[in-house]
Amino acid sequence: MIKRVARFFAPAAALFVFLLMVSCIGIETGINIRSNGSGTIDLEYRLSHAAESLGKLDGNEGWPIVPVGKTDFQRSVQRIEGLRLKSFSSRDDGKNMINKVRLEFSRPEALVRFLDPLGEGASYTEQDGKKRLTLNLGGAPENADPQLLELFKTVTEGYEIILKFSLPKDGQALLRDRQGNSRTVPAGVEISGPGKKPSFKAPLSVILSDTQGFSLEIVW
Repeated sequence: MIKRVARFFAPAAALFVFLLMVSCIGIETGINIRSNGSGTIDLEYRLSHAAESLGKLDGNEGWPIVPVGKTDFQRSVQRIEGLRLKSFSSRDDGKNMINKVRLEFSRPEALVRFLDPLGEGASYTEQDGKKRLTLNLGGAPENADPQLLELFKTVTEGYEIILKFSLPKDGQALLRDRQGNSRTVPAGVEISGPGKKPSFKAPLSVILSDTQGFSLEIVW
């Protein structure tokens, strides 16, 4: 089941593939970018215990319940030049496993490689004095199985993805579809800005059921 779902939705930003589509979780990420291109990533993700039952379907018992643990982050740091793991903690609140991670990056390229190790859905560019960070957050394909969509809408109820940015100067968050075209903000999705602290917030159920796709651009 889990492997089929990961292939089915396949958003390009691999970090969000792993965290959003392999399990039933909520994510809050804070990305602080300094004027010299270095910065920090503060990541908190909550894994619902309901994901355990999904992990046991279709012969997937060998898949770990928590998709990204300390060892995974340590391996990422070893693979990505300019990335360092500062801290990792995990606790169980009775309903969710809550993991908190802080990483440091020395340049934007390290940030992009962490967010998208497959190199398919995240990018950073500088042109005409403008800096642009793009993240493909995924979405459902047009031929999505309605029953599968309904399953994920049910198990992800109450879970959200929250992305908060701290920029060295005023910027804005722009929402685009999977083709890169500007799109309207769906009901339930919140985007703040312009300013030094743009943010994006969306229920997982909206991301999973939206067929236009979500591509978030942060421009400053």
